[in-house]
Amino acid sequence: MASNQQKQPLTDAQTLIGECDTIIGATLSFLEEEEQKVYKNINVESLKNKLSTQKIFFIFCKTAYEERRAGSRNSNEDNVLKMLEPVKVSLKKVQGELRALLQTDEDGALEEAEEKTKVAFDELAGSVKTLKAIFRSP
Repeated sequence: MASNQQKQPLTDAQTLIGECDTIIGATLSFLEEEEQKVYKNINVESLKNKLSTQKIFFIFCKTAYEERRAGSRNSNEDNVLKMLEPVKVSLKKVQGELRALLQTDEDGALEEAEEKTKVAFDELAGSVKTLKAIFRSP
């Protein structure tokens, strides 16, 4: 029974990595659809580039995680799990803010949504930076 409980966090972390990857994919798809429209003061291409960078990181993250699982298990697994949940929350926030941003026509609301999106991306970048450091540590 104890051995099953030890393996469970590994599965949870893999699930979270998959969920993060899925959210990024869905958000990129949404931006692809929205790109056909014209928005004042919004660089959709820049938003897509930011998300693509995160997607590349999650591919690295997934590979590194699978390599760790195949090799020896270290204490970083728990840290990875703790970091992934806020990353997922940040990604969902970015996704929500982008949707709000790209569905708003009024200038005032547009500016506010744009600011919220910037904050969400900053939070995401911070989470990803910490997570990357965990994966790079021995």
